[in-house]
Amino acid sequence: VSDDEARRRAKRRERNRVAAAKCRQRRQDQIEELQHRVDALTRTGQELRSSLHSLDLERARLESLVEEHKFSQLVSYLSNKVEILQNLIMSTEQLGQYNKDEKFSEYLQSYTLPTFKFPVGPTSYHIMTAIITINNNNNSNNNNNNNNNNNNNNDFIQNSYLQETHKKI
Repeated sequence: VSDDEARRRAKRRERNRVAAAKCRQRRQDQIEELQHRVDALTRTGQELRSSLHSLDLERARLESLVEEHKFSQLVSYLSNKVEILQNLIMSTEQLGQYNKDEKFSEYLQSYTLPTFKFPVGPTSYHIMTAIITINNNNNSNNNNNNNNNNNNNNDFIQNSYLQETHKKI
């Protein structure tokens, strides 16, 4: 092997070593770049999951507020109707009508309850049932003498509301 061929081999080996080193360096740079992208995407994913969790909590809070508002509208509506009914009972008692059960019952049968201005569904049905039950219990505790009259009136109102609600459901 001549000196000239040995120099060519040495140059070729040196070029191969340099090319291999550059290839290894490019590969290492690509791996580092991909690792940086993975880290950035992992952070972004964690931030998005955190945002999603916060938004879920906010959604649940807002849904709760909407339900509370519906419930407060229902309570306000029912309080108004209870007050009207109590005034009617007192006015019939003051007039001294002997057959007030029959008269009051006739009036209630001709009275049409207005519809609610918010969606009525199974939840509202259960709330209404609970409120009427509580009202019945309060009436029996507050007014033992008028217990039968009040329960009959409340039963009529409850039945009217429940029939109206079941039509909507």
